[in-house]
Amino acid sequence: MMFLGFGTLFANTYEQGYLDGYADAKLALPSKYAVQTVQESAQDDFGIWKVFSYVDAFGDYTDTRYIKNTEWILGTFSNSATRNSQLKVNFLLGPGYFDIMVFEYGSSRVTGSSKYPTKYTIKVKDQGGEVYQTSGENYGDRISITAIGVPKLFELLSKGGELKFNITETERPTTSYSFVIPDSAGFDRILKTL
Repeated sequence: MMFLGFGTLFANTYEQGYLDGYADAKLALPSKYAVQTVQESAQDDFGIWKVFSYVDAFGDYTDTRYIKNTEWILGTFSNSATRNSQLKVNFLLGPGYFDIMVFEYGSSRVTGSSKYPTKYTIKVKDQGGEVYQTSGENYGDRISITAIGVPKLFELLSKGGELKFNITETERPTTSYSFVIPDSAGFDRILKTL
């Protein structure tokens, strides 16, 4: 009975960690699983953002932490088969990386290939109507923003307020994802905790 309970706990931790996501070397080889950190902060201080800690395959916390949105960011997606269908988005953000996990129809995670990653054009419109463009690739279970674009996106999030995202597949522009962060307030403060 105790063994069965431990197995269920491990399975739940594994699945939640995989959904929250971390791929070793960002090649979709799951060797670390993310779970909520023991250290909690008042949500009001950081808005929609929360700090989590990675754990290894044994369930032990590592010193590596990341930022994730506390609730789904909602939007729509379109491709050759559908228009304006439900989209859910999770951000996984840390020092030097900016990853976006997108779930078509709210539950089907978009994946790519490590050998032939899917390339994306990413546009972000800030509160003042300025549009910033960068690129990203999906070679696992998330879209990873090109390193050169990470500092600017962190800067945009740190300003607070509304940010609109449009992500379009470079080779198949009929596939696109659109979503809005209503208010990114608190990101500048939580970023300093990493």
